[in-house]
Amino acid sequence: VFSSDIEIHKGFNTYDAVHNLRQAGVPNKKLVVGYAMYGRGWRDVSGHQPGLPFSGQGGGPIKGSWEPGVLDYKDIESKFLGGSTGKGLQGFQYNYDEAAQAPYLWNPQSRELISFDDARSVKAKAALVLDFDLAGMFSWEIDADSGTLLKAARQGLELD
Repeated sequence: VFSSDIEIHKGFNTYDAVHNLRQAGVPNKKLVVGYAMYGRGWRDVSGHQPGLPFSGQGGGPIKGSWEPGVLDYKDIESKFLGGSTGKGLQGFQYNYDEAAQAPYLWNPQSRELISFDDARSVKAKAALVLDFDLAGMFSWEIDADSGTLLKAARQGLELD
């Protein structure tokens, strides 16, 4: 499912990290894949290619949930996404990078960008865990979730 063919920073994805560790001799049963119950956000993104906000430079962190630039997933879901299956609020547009298997929200008017995990990306990571028979998954941190991501991990690992 993962591909590094069109990444801006080739090799910076979960699949390649797992592949590289396995190639280095780390046993599958010693590898766990993480997912974030928070996101990172930047303001004043400039110099990006059309439709590729990650190709630009951020001017600084956006206002976060607890600290600048860091947003709890539950805040992303309610304030910027419009629910767990939302497509964006307040000028933010939901996007999904198929190569990285990761979502992001982009607001072209305010030039704000938020990168995060959602149910779809968590399930993609769970599929990778199952495909390679890895030790499992972990997350950080549970109080930042609305329940959406934990449920997605359980479903993806076929525990529900």
